[in-house]
Amino acid sequence: MVRAAVVHLAAKLGGELSEIDSIVSANVIGTYNIMEAARRCNLRRVVFASAGAVSMNREHEEPFLTLTNPHVPPPEAWEKITHLDEPRPHGLYGAAPSTSPWRLDLSGLSAVCLLLFVVVSEPCV
Repeated sequence: MVRAAVVHLAAKLGGELSEIDSIVSANVIGTYNIMEAARRCNLRRVVFASAGAVSMNREHEEPFLTLTNPHVPPPEAWEKITHLDEPRPHGLYGAAPSTSPWRLDLSGLSAVCLLLFVVVSEPCV
């Protein structure tokens, strides 16, 4: 039996209001099109990337304020963020990935979401 999946890692970085059309086109409509193509081809799984910007606004509240401060020891324990927590997107780029779950619900597709916390638009040298 051959098993196949779609791996979707494309995204438009940015967050300026002037970029909203290209961000929605690439990140929301593009992801929709990938999932729809997978459904039409009877594939069962889509692997796609999301960004830390989906949950980034938590960094200004505890316990994440302490966890991101290199000068303060981390707490012994803290409540973890899970897939059940509501997204708190940072900017337009962070809001776009949070639209993907509704498409999965409608299509019956299974998904693996890779959460990438550092995404840069230019090569690091």
